[in-house]
Amino acid sequence: MYMKAIFFIITLISFNFLLSQNLHLDSSLKKINVKIEKIDTTRDWDAVNNYEIENFSSNNATLKTYNKKGEIVKMVFEANYSTIKKENVYYFDNDFLIYAFEKEISNIISNDIDDLASEQTYKSYFEEEKLMRQFDSSDAGCLFSNDYLKAAGSSIVDEVGVLKSLIVSGAKF
Repeated sequence: MYMKAIFFIITLISFNFLLSQNLHLDSSLKKINVKIEKIDTTRDWDAVNNYEIENFSSNNATLKTYNKKGEIVKMVFEANYSTIKKENVYYFDNDFLIYAFEKEISNIISNDIDDLASEQTYKSYFEEEKLMRQFDSSDAGCLFSNDYLKAAGSSIVDEVGVLKSLIVSGAKF
């Protein structure tokens, strides 16, 4: 009898703990989505800068930054490779990455078949530049492991750092 009661209490505590973590995560994602919508509906930018990146491993690569109060608030990177088009959109709050949207469209050209295209998207949510949740268009909303989130988040933050350093260093675009 006591064992059943203890088991029930432990199960209840565990369930409440997991539920509270999910509620916090959902709340954080909603706050980020509100910030993204606000950024996307802004029209009065202090500056919008366009860069064409030379010496890049694609046929054409561009970077566009949207600035408010001297900070980059949104950055759009586009690159066209021979069979792949890539678009990454990064959103910032107080100079911290909060969201990254990555889209990759692959075109397969064949004489036997009409052009085939596949699209892959990733939506990555950050808190203090640590990836807390990622949605992949090819999965069914599965949660990723902490190790995966750490590695994927680090890769995205590094990519953003490289793009920002190109702008700051005045490298030739």
